[in-house]
Amino acid sequence: MNLSIGIGCSQRENVVHAAEEAAERAKEALGEGRIDLAIVLSTPHYSPGEVIPIIESGLNQTRIIGGTTAGIILPEALQRKGIAVVVFHSDTVRFQSFYATHLKLKNLKEAGNAFVKDTSTTFSQRDRKFLMFFFDGLLENMSQFISGIEKELGDYFPILAAGNSDLLSFSQTTQYHNNAASSASTCGAILGGDIDIYMSKRHGWKPLGKPRLVKKAKDNIIEKIGHEPALQLYEDFFKDNLGALKNDVFGKLNARYPLGILSRHKQEYLIRNVVDILEDGSLVCQDKVPVGSEIHLMIGNKNSCLQSAAQAAQDLKKQLGNAVPQLLLIFESTMRWQILKHSWAEEMKTITDVIGNDFPMIGMLTYGEIFKPGKLLQPGQNFLLSGNIMLMAIV
Repeated sequence: MNLSIGIGCSQRENVVHAAEEAAERAKEALGEGRIDLAIVLSTPHYSPGEVIPIIESGLNQTRIIGGTTAGIILPEALQRKGIAVVVFHSDTVRFQSFYATHLKLKNLKEAGNAFVKDTSTTFSQRDRKFLMFFFDGLLENMSQFISGIEKELGDYFPILAAGNSDLLSFSQTTQYHNNAASSASTCGAILGGDIDIYMSKRHGWKPLGKPRLVKKAKDNIIEKIGHEPALQLYEDFFKDNLGALKNDVFGKLNARYPLGILSRHKQEYLIRNVVDILEDGSLVCQDKVPVGSEIHLMIGNKNSCLQSAAQAAQDLKKQLGNAVPQLLLIFESTMRWQILKHSWAEEMKTITDVIGNDFPMIGMLTYGEIFKPGKLLQPGQNFLLSGNIMLMAIV
């Protein structure tokens, strides 16, 4: 396959120097004159409004997608501060980028449809292979956005998406498209032509106690679990410690004790973040929780996270066979990172021991993940995830 990829990173203090250095290193690694697409990731230490014009100029006004992240994943380390640039060149792979802004003010299903509506102008239906995009990880109900995309691309079109993150303040994330930086947005690209994509994911969370039934819910707000206010589920488990949990919803509830919904195929739990607690005891989740769902409190630890990373790597290796990736992208939930932290290097070694490390790899910490590997899953499943590690190999 005629695909060249270059990666450049910088941790310099000055935003101008860091952005210029990352762009220049990526171009040098690519070794090609034309850049067809760039992914830009930066930690919020650098002003997004300053980062993106510098990099766009340095890359000769190529198409850019990406955004902010709490950490940049590199083979040797997880950088909590830095700028990374990934550039692509190919004569046989085609790229089309697009974006959507002001999503808090829009019907998400309609916005998702409009997001990819004009792909037919660049690709025939048969040539379109894969959609990758970045979204504001603080947005709620992004499954509606996916429904809009499915209306245009079909139920079985493969999609991988990562929620941009900040420095765990859960206040603002930024998305990049060409020379613009915005929040409450999405930006992405469809890849087509001579390219193959393989994807895997796992989360590593385990259920606590017996399942409960969601009796009353509206979209992403759980009002009743059983016959009690939804918050009672946490009160039953934590009693005297609940006050501390309520005062740090994003930190402790999400990192240690998210909710898990048993999938309708009863093969895995879908993880749901609790992003707010209402005065009436309702729990506000990042995405929809259906009435009638079996729900658990979930718990994760270092061993379960490492085990799930190994399983994700083994799943991907099985798909790859003898093929060697041109690039491995790693999208890991900040929830998992908060558990692993100093053991993160063990996770990377677990992955590379299975897949190898003689090819470029890069990734980011996420607030939410979207995983839809085409025909392997059933239409109508919920693809908005939390707490996962996702691996994507470009071959």
